[in-house]
Amino acid sequence: ASRPPLLVPLAAALVLGVVDDRFDLSAPVRLSGEVLIGVTVAVTCPVGFTGWVAVVLVVAVTLVTINGVNLLDGLDMLAGGVAAVAAVAFAVLLTGTGRAVAVALAGALIGFLVFNRPPARIYLGDGGSYLIGAALAVLTAHAWAPDRTARFGVAALALVAVPTAEVACAVVRRLRGRRSLMAGDRGHPYDRLV
Repeated sequence: ASRPPLLVPLAAALVLGVVDDRFDLSAPVRLSGEVLIGVTVAVTCPVGFTGWVAVVLVVAVTLVTINGVNLLDGLDMLAGGVAAVAAVAFAVLLTGTGRAVAVALAGALIGFLVFNRPPARIYLGDGGSYLIGAALAVLTAHAWAPDRTARFGVAALALVAVPTAEVACAVVRRLRGRRSLMAGDRGHPYDRLV
């Protein structure tokens, strides 16, 4: 309630994801939309870095969290569970508006997981996974606020490590296989474990 501009990147992520669910957007269009979402996160959540460095870092985190959560959304409860754990940890780490966003995200995800447990009755889809990824980017930016110490920033990066690792694994796997970075596959770590 105290920071309504935070709804802009979250709403934009939801809209982009729902449109992608409906029309299967091309990779360049999705990437452009995600970059714009990252810029809105940088504008609405001032961080302790200055100038273009801040924008680049926040956009990079936004790209990684949106795509990381989307890549994790291939197994019942995985994306929602990972994000719920991160949201609870952010609620402990942050104060003020950041804590309110983290608590709201955690509550929504815990409620969602009741219906997403195997066999799942509802799914995130791109709309849900993009929204959750953007929310994690907003929470990370809150941990990087000017009044926070460096340990908050490091802790925030640890909380988004699973989506980050998923993106890194996908990029390395696709480069080694000489496949497009934008093409989906079933070689995710969780696919191999199953």
